[in-house]
Amino acid sequence: MKKPILKILLISLMLLSISTGCVSKKAITDEFVDCLLKTNAGTVDKVDSDLQIIDQNLYITEEKLLKLEQVMVPALEWIENQKVKLLEEHKYGSWHSRVTPESLSEFKNDQYEVTALELFVHGIGTPNQEFDTVIKVTDLSTKIQSDQETIENELKWRKSTLEQQRQVELEEGHLSTSTLLSVIEHSGDWEIREINSTTYSISGPGLGMDGKLTTGKWTYDRTSKEIIPADTQSAALQDVLSGGL
Repeated sequence: MKKPILKILLISLMLLSISTGCVSKKAITDEFVDCLLKTNAGTVDKVDSDLQIIDQNLYITEEKLLKLEQVMVPALEWIENQKVKLLEEHKYGSWHSRVTPESLSEFKNDQYEVTALELFVHGIGTPNQEFDTVIKVTDLSTKIQSDQETIENELKWRKSTLEQQRQVELEEGHLSTSTLLSVIEHSGDWEIREINSTTYSISGPGLGMDGKLTTGKWTYDRTSKEIIPADTQSAALQDVLSGGL
């Protein structure tokens, strides 16, 4: 009578292990999911760190644009006033007006200084009448002088580039998190197979990526808590979850 009972107990224990030795399928699944969560957490931390740097550089760039505008508004007003004045004072010929070095201090703040401000008018009273301007600006932090348009275009390009980088970071973080949630939804359908006493093969739907979630296969080491992609699809999924780290 004892032998049949013993056989039933052994069969029950084997069913509970579900091919994972003495460790339940749920335990292995939970540990594997925890590793995926840590991968996502690392991605989110990196995104937050990158966003801090990007936002700081954005603030600096936007502040420079504002300070450039602060010195350019009065400079451009001077240009427009001189256009009117030169045409009032002269009825023909070509003339020139400039701000003296002593007066250039009026076009300065703690970031930029207008170091040359001139206006030329050619062919007054003729069909070919035209104005030329010279506006040179020095960045006081670098001592580099350039024309106003070059500085402004460079700052606008930098601002646009940083905004694009910021959007990419946000999208990578969102993609990692949303993909992870979708992966976990498939956890009940994964196959757990014991390789040895500490290593397991985990495969099934939602564990790979090929344009969208697909099947994949991973190796999980319980000792090191390391998960390793075992095929191309799982490697692609890891790349998404890690944000390309």
